[in-house]
Amino acid sequence: MNTFANFSTVLMARLFTAMLSPRGIAQTLQPPSQSPQVKQVVEAVSAHWVGQMIAALPGLRPEPFPWEMVCNPAALGAGASCSMKGAASIGGIEEACLLAYDPDGKAIHFMCVTSMGEVHDHKGSG
Repeated sequence: MNTFANFSTVLMARLFTAMLSPRGIAQTLQPPSQSPQVKQVVEAVSAHWVGQMIAALPGLRPEPFPWEMVCNPAALGAGASCSMKGAASIGGIEEACLLAYDPDGKAIHFMCVTSMGEVHDHKGSG
């Protein structure tokens, strides 16, 4: 690697580290005031959930298996980020989702991607 490229890499790493410093952005970010509906949706889903899921694949009998979901507030409380996982006889399954209440459209959005390559985008009335 040439000297300029090496210097550039070191400089970018230092700048990136400085930008992510806990004393930098974290001190200036203040969560905006959220509507009661946004707060209600985020608080309702933010938890550690454990239960059963049912795998229903074509040609196979439906199979219940353990399922776990962990949701935490995201985007300074404007929504929730959820991670889900379980293990069925076909193997491990994971899903990542974002959930938020849209005050303008008065709807709850739930967008997910799964380890099986599925993408779900649901919208419900709030």
